[in-house]
Amino acid sequence: MAASKIYKYFNINKSEEGLIYSLDALIHNYVYASPPSMFNDPFDCAVQAELDLTPIVLTNYYQSRGVLQEEIEDRLSYYFNDTGHLTEAGYVEQDSFKKQISSMNQDLGVTCFSRQPYNPLMWAHYANNHNGFCLEFDIGGPFKSKQIEGGKGLHIWGEVEYAKSGDLPKVALSDFLNGTLITLNLILQKGGRWKYEEERRLIISASDVEDRKVIYAPELLTGIYYGINIDTALKAELKAILDSKYSHAEEHELKVSDKYYWLEKV
Repeated sequence: MAASKIYKYFNINKSEEGLIYSLDALIHNYVYASPPSMFNDPFDCAVQAELDLTPIVLTNYYQSRGVLQEEIEDRLSYYFNDTGHLTEAGYVEQDSFKKQISSMNQDLGVTCFSRQPYNPLMWAHYANNHNGFCLEFDIGGPFKSKQIEGGKGLHIWGEVEYAKSGDLPKVALSDFLNGTLITLNLILQKGGRWKYEEERRLIISASDVEDRKVIYAPELLTGIYYGINIDTALKAELKAILDSKYSHAEEHELKVSDKYYWLEKV
């Protein structure tokens, strides 16, 4: 596929009130950036902490935050014994830092794209077993990294890297406490078994539901691919939305290839 194109698969899940989320997103030209806790891969965005809390690590942490030396010494004597090993209170403090690391990514919003629209596994997993649809976008607009005004928050576009080993990424407590942890590197890592997704991601800061709706200009949507099992009524509704708002977008029918384990355009 063209390097300038990205593809997002949509299912037909409904709210309790009967709203089809994917149609609402298309009508109002946005993509939703979900919290990592909603992902189907329990290891996705998981952050494992290395348990390396030491007197030196904690001293550097306190000094970087302007804690007075006398208070630092008092805290160290509380968290470590005479041999430099953690006391019971020290293990509690270490566990507290570990929990902070493990939960740090859950306040972010992540929306995922693929580099191609023909993979039957993607249709099965993310488009209701070929009953949904896939949108084609030009890369640009919100689908690129940019600096947030005021310097607070994230808006990062990146390509997912797939692990060559089965080891989960680890974060040293020393890096976390010294502020050198780069969250992006962790959110853009996945297990090697997911390599077939050819995924790219937009990562944003999100404090509420509306923040998670990433608005794009209608002209960025350049095409739609209909699942091979899509319902006739749903397809007609999608066509009506395209005609009214995205008349420039191309429509593509798919079929099962008679040569390969793949899908292709009719």
